[in-house]
Amino acid sequence: MVLKIGQKPILSNQERFESKFVRGSPDECWNWLGYINQYGYGDFHPRVDPLINKYEYIQAHRYSYKLYVGEITEQVVRHTCHNRRCVNPNHLVQGSHKDNGQDMVKAGRSLRGERNNKSVLTEDQVRVLLHDFDTGYYKGFYKDKAEILGIAYQTVHRICNRKNWKHIKW
Repeated sequence: MVLKIGQKPILSNQERFESKFVRGSPDECWNWLGYINQYGYGDFHPRVDPLINKYEYIQAHRYSYKLYVGEITEQVVRHTCHNRRCVNPNHLVQGSHKDNGQDMVKAGRSLRGERNNKSVLTEDQVRVLLHDFDTGYYKGFYKDKAEILGIAYQTVHRICNRKNWKHIKW
């Protein structure tokens, strides 16, 4: 290929991809240095047709998996390192949305309890509620507690019957 003065060479998708991160050891995270989307994942736009500058969109960690490991047959590509910017293929595994959600909970990244910005109660209030329920349940308990806490009696019922706030131990 003959280039004119000032003209940049057309890099392959792999060359473009590999220019966007620093490859470390196999057990280190290889952090994406390109564009990061609103969810904290790297975005990559491989060229589909270099003649007309047509690109597709793919998350960088998914492209890394396809490039270095193989086809993606499952719903998601999960990060075993829990680092959304990582494109190290040794840190990536396929799985379902359920697997991904379970990973999030195990890593302590889920927005449960007080971490949920829609939560009305604190963990201490839930502990007191569970204690009161276990030591002194009476007819009208849910309604009385709901009025005191300013929440629906169904919410009190779900907490006391361990449907909500299951992670709280008192």
